[in-house]
Amino acid sequence: MAIKIFLVVFVCILAIYSSISTLVFSYCYWKRRDLGSYPLFGIKLLNDIFFWIGFSIVLFVVLHFFILKILFFLPDSWGRVDSDGDFVSYKSYVSTYISIISVYFVLIHYQKRVRNN
Repeated sequence: MAIKIFLVVFVCILAIYSSISTLVFSYCYWKRRDLGSYPLFGIKLLNDIFFWIGFSIVLFVVLHFFILKILFFLPDSWGRVDSDGDFVSYKSYVSTYISIISVYFVLIHYQKRVRNN
């Protein structure tokens, strides 16, 4: 019972953290501001890492489910059995890889945009 309560609280804190990070990152991108211009606790690197991780989590989850829906033409029966004995479809693999690459390119684009400002 205590583990379930802990997991629910952890998920709620992660959701709040990711939502705030997404708002801050989106505002900085829109205004072309550097995340490190007002450091968190006086440490510029902490500011970048804190907000980038939260934004990356949200963007990855949203893109992953969006790309899963776009890949409707791949049958769910295509896939393989992993080492645990669970069946994983190729649709899930493709969606995960495309999401990771997309998050990487969004963060790189943000860095270029801030540097050119």
